[in-house]
Amino acid sequence: MDVDDTLNGDRAIKVIGIGAKGIAVQTLPQTIRFTPGKTYRVTFKYQTQPVDDYQFVLGVGATGLTSSERANPSNLIYRETLEPTSQTKVYAHEFTAESDELWFGIHRQNVSVAVMDNPPPLYWMTFW
Repeated sequence: MDVDDTLNGDRAIKVIGIGAKGIAVQTLPQTIRFTPGKTYRVTFKYQTQPVDDYQFVLGVGATGLTSSERANPSNLIYRETLEPTSQTKVYAHEFTAESDELWFGIHRQNVSVAVMDNPPPLYWMTFW
């Protein structure tokens, strides 16, 4: 199955796994600072193939620089596999920040393609 380059918006992030597993995209405390104890909700539209390849993840602190640590970060506190689909789906996750060093991202378990559509400028996810 193929995924579309854009789903229905003006901009998209296309993650192509070329020879590397691990964190494909993530926020940084320098770009999005979470307030400990505050609840946030992340939502985005996506398509991804194949089965069980991409996960939404939450982590705290820096990710290691070795290839082993990048492929399987030890600082993940939450992970959820995105349902594979060639039809556009909406993913949403609500969480309470436990640290101002919290970040979220997309973790690639294999080598494939995912598209996240119409991300808001700078943040690519929606918060409330």
